[in-house]
Amino acid sequence: MTNIIPLPTARGAATRLDLFLRVGETHYGQVANLYAEGRMPLRRAIFDASVLKHQLNFVNTLREDGVELALDTKAVELAALSRFEGRPSEAPWANGRLHLPDQFDDIHCRAFAGAIAREAIEKQFDRVFSPTHFLKEGVLDPWLPVDIRLCQLLREALDRGGGHQIAIDYVVIIEQLKLRDGAVRAAIVSQLAGLPFENVVLRVSHFGADATATGVRAFINLLDRFHNFGHPAVIDHVGGVVGRALLAFGVASGIAHGLDEHMRFDATPWGRPVKDEEDDDQRRGGGAKRVSVPLLDRTLTAPELNALARAKGGYNLMVCQDRNCCRSLEDMIANARRHSIGQESRAMESLNRVPDLMRAQTRGGGSIWSTS
Repeated sequence: MTNIIPLPTARGAATRLDLFLRVGETHYGQVANLYAEGRMPLRRAIFDASVLKHQLNFVNTLREDGVELALDTKAVELAALSRFEGRPSEAPWANGRLHLPDQFDDIHCRAFAGAIAREAIEKQFDRVFSPTHFLKEGVLDPWLPVDIRLCQLLREALDRGGGHQIAIDYVVIIEQLKLRDGAVRAAIVSQLAGLPFENVVLRVSHFGADATATGVRAFINLLDRFHNFGHPAVIDHVGGVVGRALLAFGVASGIAHGLDEHMRFDATPWGRPVKDEEDDDQRRGGGAKRVSVPLLDRTLTAPELNALARAKGGYNLMVCQDRNCCRSLEDMIANARRHSIGQESRAMESLNRVPDLMRAQTRGGGSIWSTS
């Protein structure tokens, strides 16, 4: 059933499936602390160019430990109305303005690619995300030819600067409805054919860790075209059972998310002014602390978790029973991010121990998403 394209550094009898951890712009201190405590095994990490200057010590530590390092250029955020003035504006190539496709003539493209290459070489990254943008209009989007040219120029700039060993991953950022169109998928594959990249990274709007079984089945079906693309596929902004189901069914070689963040992607607010997005956050009640409950594959607020744990028979179902992770309900809540990434890492390792052809039937691999 499954025919996974291995990631370049994969080893072992079973095809290695990997988590690319997004160190992020806000919780990178917690990531570094958990790693230092030995509570966060890492093989691959993604750093954002916007805050890289604050994370160089951690970057050096991971490099010395043999962790593969990837650089996210934040190009897509710099072209989003509600994002470009926030943290992404700290990226070295931001230029303090909203990026638009008609600004990217050949001179600008060369300068942009050159700046990214210099940063990747100087900081000794193993791979860099090609600067791509949200394809709101699918293959007709004006960003697509710009992105293709940037990928070519980035490879040239890396090679020219001595970064021959630095790989490029091409990021396709698109609406799920667009990607469901077979003609769109075929056109994207055709346009990207021959470009100098290693992995294809898919970030799909309106898809993520909260997807339903029907939604996961549809997503697995639409990924077939990319799976036969000849490049390992990494699904960005997805985790939990949904992410592991994509791995188990053989349509992805890796998933990427952050420390209890970047678990779902929604581009809907990106075209709105920042104030409108802030109003939406206030209407939703802000960012209440949430705790992962693996049995439910959902996160709950601390009051919700407390209430369910107090119910008859609820404690053993809701509270982490892994003594290497949590010691009590209070510990689980106080160290929610440590608990979340610890359980995700253990589930990934469990899936990796299963032979390829048996992963789809494995409880930890997503049997509840069966497509039969």
